[in-house]
Amino acid sequence: MRLVRALGATAALATAVTIAVVLGTGSPVSALDAAVAKAKNAKSVKFVSTMVVHHKEFEPQVSTTYYQGTKARVEQENQVRVVDYATSQALFLHPDWKYAFRMKGTQKYEPPLDHFNTFVNARGRKEGTDAVGGVTADRYHLKLDRKDDPRDYRLWIDPRAGWPVKVETKGKIDLSGAIPGEKEGDYTVTDDRFEWDAAFDEKLFSLDVPPGWELGDGPRMAPPERKK
Repeated sequence: MRLVRALGATAALATAVTIAVVLGTGSPVSALDAAVAKAKNAKSVKFVSTMVVHHKEFEPQVSTTYYQGTKARVEQENQVRVVDYATSQALFLHPDWKYAFRMKGTQKYEPPLDHFNTFVNARGRKEGTDAVGGVTADRYHLKLDRKDDPRDYRLWIDPRAGWPVKVETKGKIDLSGAIPGEKEGDYTVTDDRFEWDAAFDEKLFSLDVPPGWELGDGPRMAPPERKK
């Protein structure tokens, strides 16, 4: 059994805390605030998300997200989702089946970088350093001061470049609709392998259906039957 994540459900691009450092000007500035500000103003980003539901019935879900301007692309298993927030359109693609369908109302999909706005001024503390993606990154343990979001976050920042290099989110997920008798389970989402302000080919965000593909009117949960 596999858990399918919706675009924008990552909720792992977190956050900032008020831990002050003194710059040459003498002005107190949070290292995390600076990293969050830099990230939310990025022109583009690519990262890999791994979601693990800690239950024997679920397998890890891995997705790659590209985000540029007002457009996003998420690649996961046999599904690609392309969203244009400016026009409120989305195209879902199943490459193995050469099947596609369109959706409107993309406001329900949270743009990846919006998380950096949402989690500014969270509580937290610096825990130490870890090697992440070839750099020695500062690790911060973060938690929101909000009852509606009890999730637990850790954020790793490259102190030299000032970019987030890894985000880990831990929380609980409702399992009642997937497993009879189960109410909720623990999950962990890890975002890493960030590429900030990279230049991506605009073709990645095309809303055109590839030539020769079938355009349907909704999701398809199984491959089409082959004609005899």
